[in-house]
Amino acid sequence: MPDKPQIRPVGRKTAPAQVKALLDDIQDTMAIPWPPTNWLAYGLYPDVMQLFWERLRPAVATEEFLNDALSITEHAYREASRWYRPNFNPVLTDEERARIQWELDAFEFGNPQLLIQQAALSRILRWEAAGQSGPAHPRLLPQRYRQPEMHLIEERQASDMILQLYEDIRRTLDVPVISADYEALAKWPQFLQPAWDDIKPCLNRPEYRSLQEEIARMGQEAEARLRPQVEIHEQEIRAALGDPAEFDTLEYMVSEFTRMMPGLIVTDALLRIGAAGGQPISAPPPEGVAAPVS
Repeated sequence: MPDKPQIRPVGRKTAPAQVKALLDDIQDTMAIPWPPTNWLAYGLYPDVMQLFWERLRPAVATEEFLNDALSITEHAYREASRWYRPNFNPVLTDEERARIQWELDAFEFGNPQLLIQQAALSRILRWEAAGQSGPAHPRLLPQRYRQPEMHLIEERQASDMILQLYEDIRRTLDVPVISADYEALAKWPQFLQPAWDDIKPCLNRPEYRSLQEEIARMGQEAEARLRPQVEIHEQEIRAALGDPAEFDTLEYMVSEFTRMMPGLIVTDALLRIGAAGGQPISAPPPEGVAAPVS
């Protein structure tokens, strides 16, 4: 993508203290065991990241937000199970399979939350308020997807084989960055490679594209229900950004992550079906599930 800005997410370990603190709060609030790629990208502009999260956090921390997110996941699982039949059989131990399934469930617990957030940020950058005024209830259920922290295979750590796989994923999906989902599954290349090879032809199926569009629509509908309302004024974003020349890059980041999320949710559902050997699966429960013991 030579004519488009490059997206370079900050490293979790090398991020400034301000960004690390925000990432901790994002993961704690969402109850997820990995730093989201989109928030790592916004970490390039720490003051903008802080502004985005401070305004989104009150809505993300509600039971209504979580229920909307889980409805999206349930729909993705149910509809994908109607037409996807995996045609591969990776050699995995029971422990490896259980860990893969847990990590995919954790991603499908968190990604719809990110989808709704991205829908809200897209609306905000049209200088409109996201959501509506009104009361909401705080999250009360235990959140057992928060720990243990996932290990991700970043590109700088990846083998040549994994780098080639990442490049194929990036090129096929036409995305500017590799999502944490693939960086997590790269710990098990004996699963990720055949799973990706099996899923890749599905990306052009009408069932896939239709479900992708439905997930995007559900994210937009959930954004319209956010409570409390989320609003950021243009001058606040520009002041936090500092350099006016960087606004186009920020706008591009928001639009790309908003575009990426529906397909990622559908693809993760297919991967989860593959990890289960094609057996029926259900969406992650609202309270999450404990990670398998290593």
